[in-house]
Amino acid sequence: INPVSKINSAKDATLKSDMGQLANAIATSYTGVDGATYPTSLSVLLPNELKSLPKQQAGVTAYCTDSVGLKAAGLDYCYNGAVATAVLWALLPSNVTKSYCWDSTSGIFKITGIPLATATACP
Repeated sequence: INPVSKINSAKDATLKSDMGQLANAIATSYTGVDGATYPTSLSVLLPNELKSLPKQQAGVTAYCTDSVGLKAAGLDYCYNGAVATAVLWALLPSNVTKSYCWDSTSGIFKITGIPLATATACP
């Protein structure tokens, strides 16, 4: 039993759960009062869709390089929202050479083979 592997697996599970909550809130916002537009930032989800925004675990950093990445806003999840599409991504704690990514076009989560610095869709 490798304790580091177990810790990283638990961090991955937390990240996936948090991102699932964010993706649901983004989708709810799209179909909600504003109608047919995605939020331009995750802070727009407060307080209607979410009470607070989840933060990643200690020791894990975001890999956003564009201004829409949320690292600049003090969060460790990256988000790119536009009128017609939304993309949410973060590095996997167990393997920072891979990203966990959701986009509104497919509506599914993917693990990418590369760390995403910016995204308009999940590769």
